[in-house]
Amino acid sequence: MGSNSPVVPDPVLGLHLPLRHPAALSRRVAMARDAAVVLRPWLVDLLPLLVVLLIAAHVLALGYWIYRLATDGSRQPARSKKH
Repeated sequence: MGSNSPVVPDPVLGLHLPLRHPAALSRRVAMARDAAVVLRPWLVDLLPLLVVLLIAAHVLALGYWIYRLATDGSRQPARSKKH
């Protein structure tokens, strides 16, 4: 290769790329870090919200279950004295 630029290993990609500018390596590393942040799955961002919604649904179900136990339709008949 007829290039005078030194070859520097890229720590992010694991490639040996020519270094044409002194800050080129640091720019590539910074861009790779930014890309890793952007490519984060959307489910990871929604996970706390899903946990809160799941807890709220269980609390509502527990409250409804207690309400159904308290207002059960099968009441015992009134007691009467038999002598």
